[in-house]
Amino acid sequence: KMSQIFDVLVVSVKVKVKFMLSLLGGYGEAPWRFLGDLCRLEADMEALDDCPDDSDDESMAITQLLLRQQCYRINDGAFTAFADSIRRRRMFSLFANAGSIRHGIDRMRRLQANCLLSRMGEPMRRDDLITIDAEDILSSRVSHAAP
Repeated sequence: KMSQIFDVLVVSVKVKVKFMLSLLGGYGEAPWRFLGDLCRLEADMEALDDCPDDSDDESMAITQLLLRQQCYRINDGAFTAFADSIRRRRMFSLFANAGSIRHGIDRMRRLQANCLLSRMGEPMRRDDLITIDAEDILSSRVSHAAP
């Protein structure tokens, strides 16, 4: 969502407001006008929240793209399990489309690493290291969470 980008921008600016105010302290009303403009900008961004959410197909296309960029593979069972997980997560109020997909992928990778560590000492192939299986997703409590 475009509003997510603006949210990050606003948070970044707000974090630096105190520093900027200390720099602009001798300029009278200028800092306060700036802060007023920032609040109006934030109100304008709230209007962007009406953007439609990604479809399930779009979410899974984002998933495949991100995994490919990170040199990971996802097998068919894992793809289905992750799609089901995303459909469930979408019911939560804090679902953030691509951001939630990215966090889900990070969670899958951590769970996959834990599974691999539990097999320490066993021979592993390259495919074992780069392929995410259904068990890597289904072992997540998020996969089973209800909104």
